[in-house]
Order: sequence, then C-alpha cells, then structure tokens
Amino acid sequence: MAQRAKATKSETAKTARRPGGLRIARVFTRPGQNPYETIPWTRRTSRITNPDGSVVFEMTDAEVPEPWSQVATDIVVSKYFRKAGVPQYDEQGNPILDEHGQPVLGPERSVRQVVRRLVGCWRDWGERYGYFATTEDAQAFEDELTYMLLHQMAAPNSPQWFNTGLYWAYGITGPAQGHAYVDPDTGELKKSTDAYSRPTPHACFIQSVEDDLVNPGGIFDLVMREARVFKYGSGSGTNFSKIRAEGEPLSGGGTSSGLMSFLKVFDRAAGAIKSGGTTRRAAKMVVVDIDHPDIEKFIRWKAEEEKKVAALIAAGYPADFNGEAYATVSGQNSNNSVRVTDEFVQAVLNDGDWHLRWRTDGRVSKTVKARYLWDLIAEAAWQCADPGIQFDTTINDWHTCPVSGRINASNPCFTGDTRILTEHGLMRIDELVGEGIEGRFIRVLRRDGSPSRPSQLMLTGVNPILKVTLSDGRRLRTTPNHTWILRDGTRKPAAELVDGDEVLIHDFPVEYEGIWELPIRIDRQLGERSLPAMPTRWSPELAEILGHLIGDGCIDSTGVTVLVYGTHEDEREETAERHKRWLETLFGIAVSDTRVGNGCRQLRISRRAVGRFFAALGVKTARAHDKRVPNSLFTAPKEIVAAFLRGYFGADGTCYGRGEMGECEVSAASAARGLLEDIQLLLQLFGIRSSIGEMRGAEKEGFGGYTCRACYRLQVHPQDLERFSTDIGFSVRYKQERLRSLLGSRRMSKAADRPVHVVRVEEAGEELTYNLTEPHDHAVWANGVYIAQCSEYMFLDDTACNLASLNLMKFYDPETGVFDVETFRHAVRLWTIVLEISVLMAQYPSDAIAWKSYEFRTLGLGYANLGSLLMTMGLPYDSDEARAIAAAITAIMTGEAYATSAEMAEVLGPFPGFAPNREHMLRVIRNHRRAAYNAHPAEYEGLHTPPVGLNPAHCPPYLVQS
Repeated sequence: MAQRAKATKSETAKTARRPGGLRIARVFTRPGQNPYETIPWTRRTSRITNPDGSVVFEMTDAEVPEPWSQVATDIVVSKYFRKAGVPQYDEQGNPILDEHGQPVLGPERSVRQVVRRLVGCWRDWGERYGYFATTEDAQAFEDELTYMLLHQMAAPNSPQWFNTGLYWAYGITGPAQGHAYVDPDTGELKKSTDAYSRPTPHACFIQSVEDDLVNPGGIFDLVMREARVFKYGSGSGTNFSKIRAEGEPLSGGGTSSGLMSFLKVFDRAAGAIKSGGTTRRAAKMVVVDIDHPDIEKFIRWKAEEEKKVAALIAAGYPADFNGEAYATVSGQNSNNSVRVTDEFVQAVLNDGDWHLRWRTDGRVSKTVKARYLWDLIAEAAWQCADPGIQFDTTINDWHTCPVSGRINASNPCFTGDTRILTEHGLMRIDELVGEGIEGRFIRVLRRDGSPSRPSQLMLTGVNPILKVTLSDGRRLRTTPNHTWILRDGTRKPAAELVDGDEVLIHDFPVEYEGIWELPIRIDRQLGERSLPAMPTRWSPELAEILGHLIGDGCIDSTGVTVLVYGTHEDEREETAERHKRWLETLFGIAVSDTRVGNGCRQLRISRRAVGRFFAALGVKTARAHDKRVPNSLFTAPKEIVAAFLRGYFGADGTCYGRGEMGECEVSAASAARGLLEDIQLLLQLFGIRSSIGEMRGAEKEGFGGYTCRACYRLQVHPQDLERFSTDIGFSVRYKQERLRSLLGSRRMSKAADRPVHVVRVEEAGEELTYNLTEPHDHAVWANGVYIAQCSEYMFLDDTACNLASLNLMKFYDPETGVFDVETFRHAVRLWTIVLEISVLMAQYPSDAIAWKSYEFRTLGLGYANLGSLLMTMGLPYDSDEARAIAAAITAIMTGEAYATSAEMAEVLGPFPGFAPNREHMLRVIRNHRRAAYNAHPAEYEGLHTPPVGLNPAHCPPYLVQS
C-alpha cells in the first residue's frame, strides 16, 4: 500500500492528476451524463408479512428503478435501506426541519440514496489514497459503478449495503464496538473510535478458536467475536477441531464435556442474534476435521435434530423454520462441513482403518473404518443436506499464500523438543503449548528481543519430519512444509532447503525473567525429613555445582552422586574444596572426599535423597553419550545459567592458544552431541556464538574390542571470546587466567564472519508436532534460529473477504447468442478495484483479522445467474457444454482480476504478504492457465489431483480464444 497523507472530502474534490494512478475507461456512461437519468424511476410499496398475514415491515412510496422486480424492491427496501439517522426531504427536495431548525431524521426512502452512499464512499477512499490518476478517472469510476448498480449488472455483498457510506453520506457514527484496523499511513494497529466512520463491508470472516474457555482467542471469546460479526450482517466460519473431545482430561482433574456441547452454545448465540436489528439472520460455518474423536456425533448432529423436529411437528407444532419446532432443537443456525484429506479418501477406497486422535496429545482415541465415516456423511447429507465436505489437500494445493500458513487446518511445525525463546528463557514448545492449553499464555521473544503474546498455541498431530543440519552443528526438526526465513529475507519450506542456504542465528544478548523457584516439590521422598537442608530456590553456588556435575560427574545406578576434579592443583584443591563447602551448606550433610591414584579427586554423596534432588532438577542417570543439560536450567535466571556454564566449562572445557602467535580458543568436548547442542543454546542467551564439529567418528576396535563412540567438540566463536570471559568464564582459576592472558596478547583483527548455512536435510520419520502463532512478526527464535512460525488459517484463519457478484445475464445478447467478453472484463476490473478499496476503508472485529486483512487483502469476486444464462443458451445445466462455458467465463474473470491486482500493485505496491509467497502464487496462476487450456495432467505443478480442464471441443471458439 502506498503511504499517502489522508485528506478530507473537500480536499479530494480538488485533487488534480495523481501520477501513477489508475485510468478508468467509460463503457456505460459519458462525461457529464447523470447516470441516475439512464433508467426510469417509480414509487412502490414494500410489505413483508409473516405466514399468518401479520405485517413485519412496510414502507410506502419507496423510490426504485422501474425495471426492478417487486422481489428486488422488497429486498433492498426492507433489508438495505437505512432505517434511522438519515436527513429527510420533501417532494421538492428541500430538507425537512424540526421546530428548532434541526434536520428531521428518519429512514432512507430511495435507491438513489443507497447507491450514492456506496459509490461515493468507495470513490472518496480511493481518491484519498491515490488509486486514480486524475479527478476525471475518479468521476468515471463513480459513474460506471452507479450505472452498473442501477441496471443490476453487479452487486456487492450485503454488509456493503448495510454499512458502507453511512458516515460519509449522513455523518452517522455510533459508539465503538471493539473493532480494529491497520492505519495504511503508518502500518499501526488502531482501535476504531466509532461504529461507522470506517464501515464493516466484509461478508465472510474465518476466525480461529483455541481450546481455552475464557481467555483471548478461546471459546467464549469467539462467541463475542462472532456476535460482533453477525451484528453488522456478516458471516463467520471456524474450524473447531482444536477443542477437546468428550472425555479428554482437564487441568482441574475432570474431563471435557466435548466439542458438541460448545457447538450448541455457538448455535444458540447465532440464533439469538438473527432476530436483532434490520439485517439478516446469522450466517455461520462450522468445520471439523475428520480425525476428531467427536466426529461421529458431529456428522449426525443435524440429522438427529431433524428427527426431533419431525416428532414435534407431528405433535402439532408449526412446521415453518421460524416456528416453535425448529426453535426447540439445536444445530439449525449453521452450515456444517467435514474436512477430509487425500489420505482419508484413499483409506475409503482401500477400505482401510482411520484413527481418531485426542486433541491434547495426539494419541489414538479410537480406530474406525474410513468407509463407515464416509457412509455416515452420505446418509446424513441425504437426510438433511448437512454436513458438506471440504477437500483439505486440494484446497491447499491451490493456496496462493502457503508460506503464511495452510488454509483452515493445522499446519504442523516443530517437534516437541524444539526450544522457543520466551520471557522465561528457552522453553520446549510442547511445554509452551501445554501451558497454553491450561490457560497460561507465556510470551515469546520477537526478533529484537521484545515480548509478544502468542495468539495461538496448538498441537498439530503426528506428521513426517525433516532434520535440518546447519554449518554450526545445530539441528532442527520440522515438518517439510515449515517455512524458513533465509538471511537475504527470502523464505523456503524445509523440503526445499539446499546446501548453502544462509539462515539467521541469534547473536545478541537477551534479557528475560527467569524462574528462581526450583521446579521440584520437596517431600519425604526427596529427603525433606532425612536431610537437614534442601534448596528450594536457585543460587549461583548450586548452579555451578550442577554444571560441574554435568561436565565431569554422574549419579550412578545406586543413586550416589559423584563429582570428579582433575589433576591440576587449582581444580583439585581450590575448586573441589569450594564445591565441597557449598554442598555441605546446601544439604547440611558431610561429603565424602576421595583422592584417587591418577591424581584426581572425587566428591561423593551417598545420601540418595541428594541424588533424587538432582534427578528432579533434570540430571539423568545416563551414560556419557546420553547426557543433556537439565531442563530446569533453560528457564532459570540468566545469572544462574552463567554460573552453570562456568561450572561446566571449568569441568569439561579447555582454553588453548599460543600467546606469541596471538591465538586463543575456548572449547569443550563430549561424546554427547545433544549436550553440546544444549550448551550452544545457553551460550546464545548471552549473544555468544559457537559451533559443533565431529572430532572423531565412531569406530570399532580390532580383536573383538569395544566400539569407540564418536566424539564432538564445541568451539566458542573467536569474536565472542571477550564476552565469554566477562559474562561466563571458567570455575577453575588457571583456565580463567589463561583465557585473560591469551585475550590480552591476541591480535584484534576480526575473523571473517561466516554466515551459518544449511548443510544437510534428511528424512527423520514421523513425530508429534506443535505450533504457535506470533501475531506481529509471524516468526520466532527456535533452537537459536529465526524461523517463521505457521498458523492455522477457506483462506487463512483470522482473515476476512468482501464479495461482489457480476450478473452474467447482463453481458449476454440472446439475439446474437454472444457473451460480451470485453464489457465483462471492464466490469471485472472495476469491481476488483472496489473490493480492494473496501479492504482499505474497513474496520474488523478483532486485532488478528485487522492484521491479516492488511497483510493479505483478500477479495472475493464471483458471478450470479449462471443457471439463467445456460437456460437462455438452451444448454442443460449438467452438460459438457455448460461446464465448458462456465469454465471459460470463470477463467476470463480470474485472469482479469489477477491482472488488475498486478496493475494496482504497480501503482500502490503489493500486499505485504506477497513477497514470501511470490513463487507459490505464480505457480497457482500458471496452474489456472493450464486448466484454461486443458493441459496434460503431467504439466501441472505441485498438485495431488489435477483438475478437469476446459475442453475446447465443447466451448464456443471466441470464448476459448478470450
């Protein structure tokens, strides 16, 4: 979006040529011609009655175009006319004033008023933001659209009729309703200050919901957001598959009442709102994935309720939809759909099993035959026309913005052990999601280190995994479609990463609020009654001892804690003595002190309660090659992490260099690669980079000897040694002194900065995966790499779409039998511009939808009256010829809309979400073109199921050539 200063209506009226704006041709009107005079007018009465004859609505002398039918008149007058707040005029066009000289307010009484406020508002916003090259182009835009609306050539969706232009034409405001928008001048999210200065023109909202009862983004928050949508005459659709099934455990110890109990709440809320105001009943779409444990009840929901209705009608209750019978049952206020994948369809074909999975942990809750579910869907749809089916795989194959998230289904991302940088340090994503499920949302840290509350946390099921290895030795495990942000700003799914792709690594110190309390419960088992003392909070002394225990110690199989100290006097005497004193103070017990034959020293604690204490902190009784940093360290305060690292490097690290050569290195070696990867992540909290390499490969000794395991070496980045010395250092004095000495004599010339890059991508089986949504940058620090997070988003969740339809009959000449392609293209271009301006001027029911609409600017252009067109052409609706003509018209409309979008992007700039999705969008457009020219299935890119192309043998040549 081009950034231009806002202007008032009076200022835009004076606007001269805007270089680079859009030129608008005239097809239906001429300069200086009043488009309202191109059609005769008449006055009619509109009366709406109930089945019993009682009047619901009546207006006399409403002014409408004479060619309009009574049905069209009733719809516009009863539904779209504003009923209050409009200045009234007498028959001579003079304003009617009250005894105080103030305008008398009332309803709209003419289609002229409605069309004027729509088209005038679109023009005003377009002029303010530079959409038109000249004032003449803006006038042509207004006149052409006015003509099309009056002659019923096109129409926007209902919310435009309800809301657009009320402030522009009449100054109607009203109290703010909690809406938001992104200011196109600043790119900042703002809250609307009233109800109508920014209209609500969007018809369709896809809204997300979390498995949370009352917090933002949760179940009852969605009830409120849907109410906001329905109030302004729009519709809402949500995939409810995250909500726990009946019988799944709750944090308080009970079990969930299940998905269906909450769907009934949403149904009742929608039913209540449908009778309010002067718009229409609530429009609601409910979607559930085919693997949800409650899917059988969902499929049968409406069919079972219809049985109750039949019984009530048989008992004498009224049979109309608004009668008592239907009002008594649930499930009548939504359209339901089941989301199925190609995998499920294949299981149906093969009569295979299908697993239903718990929402909380992804485990299989039940296994059924896929055909059983398929038959259940077919039978229910035959009984009551619900549920429908959404083909998840096909929808996502044609998705133009897959980098930004899948359409309406969870996008699997990270394995559970991936560590996300948060306000409490480095948390595993499975723990982060678990906290969210229990209603505790922990903020993640953005690229600059500032905190941000995730808008979504989700478990995404069992999925294929790729292991990506980087040049600094770190490894990440993600799904193949997970998006990576490269160093040059481009984005790639993991499956497309290649050797040499450079990534962004966390290389700056970060501040966070660590957790001082130890994550253990002190009880008799741990030794509360058998030990004089037991720490309950972190201390630098405890952390340094823990670091040494991980570096050169263990808890043996009998529960005895052993710490080993080397032969150098500083370590053997000074460090060991200090640690012994600390241990005795921390636990109030004597520590066994042993000198061994090789000159080393051992501290041994035989009290098993101490071993259990360290085990509770995360120390494992593991062999050397399986050691890891205890999980509790990753969320400990930063000074505790520094003490731990100091103890670890004191025990297992080395400092090497030749002062006369100006060399200096700090490293640590271990058979446990995972341990070094943990140390690498902790170092990054201080902005200290490091790399991991293999010192020695695994090999087997000869003569029946033992297998020699691989050994790995972590080396601190040369440019970060000063920071390492200052912020961490060694717990052993001679190592720290040597480091300071070498740094003092080191040549200060900077080593070349070698960006971290991908070296290998390999398959790694299947695993349970997790995901989150950071709402601002849409990226997080994961295992120290800045990487895009995915979002569950028919477009992305928390997006909106405003619609318009072109009346195909108005472009067809029954005398010649020709469809006017060029005029149709002109109309497509105009209405694409209208829909784009509508995104600009709109307000939205949630912050998330405001952001997504700003970033993706989704439009919905379609057509109406296809059935009438085909009948007029003398074609059966279900015929090859009818399908070919529909395909040709759709292809022309799609191509022209994309071309107009590109034209606007050239003038105003592309939508923010375009750059990372550019290649995917072009791939989808190429596939559209292939379908229009009936390409061979092998020519399509990235599709699981090729479409049925336009068969030119069944289509008029002029349409094929167009």
